[in-house]
Amino acid sequence: MPTRMGNRYETTYDGWPEHMSTEDYEIWQRWRPVALPQALYLWFDVGLGEGGTVPAGADQNETRMWTFITQKRADTLIEYPSGIAIVELRHNTTANAIGRLLMYGELWKQDPKINKPLVLILVSNRIDADVEMIAKKTGIITFVA
Repeated sequence: MPTRMGNRYETTYDGWPEHMSTEDYEIWQRWRPVALPQALYLWFDVGLGEGGTVPAGADQNETRMWTFITQKRADTLIEYPSGIAIVELRHNTTANAIGRLLMYGELWKQDPKINKPLVLILVSNRIDADVEMIAKKTGIITFVA
């Protein structure tokens, strides 16, 4: 369950995060003014969990690469003074975003790299009533951006 944080960014970073889709980037750009005023640092494309089963005979470098490419990926992780937020950015979100966030949260808890309370956040251009209801019941914070 090796969490891979990757590069840490200052909250002033305005580049295009690696592996972020055009739709997610547009949502991120609209949500940044809400998310970042109190933030300390950012990480993008955070690897969580074991990933797929390593092929037999893989050496240490191949094992590391295999884990890297098969891990679950959180779009954004934000460190605040009071805690950590794992953020899922999703255009026209559906119920699968809830499942992703719940999985990311559990995988983070197995190997947290920063020892602070965790919150899960879903940000989308639209969130229907059913997704909103389940988000609230599972403690996921939602934003429309």
